[in-house]
Amino acid sequence: MFAVFFSTRGIIEYVMLPEKHTVTATWYTENCLPQVFQAVERLRPKTGLRGMKFHHDNAPAHTARKTKDYIKQSGLELIDHPSYSPDLAPCDFWLFPTIKRHLKG
Repeated sequence: MFAVFFSTRGIIEYVMLPEKHTVTATWYTENCLPQVFQAVERLRPKTGLRGMKFHHDNAPAHTARKTKDYIKQSGLELIDHPSYSPDLAPCDFWLFPTIKRHLKG
């Protein structure tokens, strides 16, 4: 399994989850997000994380206090994800069609 982070310009970073590993707030904040934030710094050397808004769903690792604190300390604005709102799932509009297109060959 892997986590994919993307913006309006395309994929920012994907992070592989170790086999037989569960996504926890600890893994997310200590392994995943630092890798993503470094990728953002490379893509936006002048501005880095400044001015970025961050959105993720309501998975337990995303809603944990540890994760919210980490994102806040990073200076990012967290955009809330409405509960039970499949109409507003960004992955459905960009990520999944992009992956599907690449898998077709």
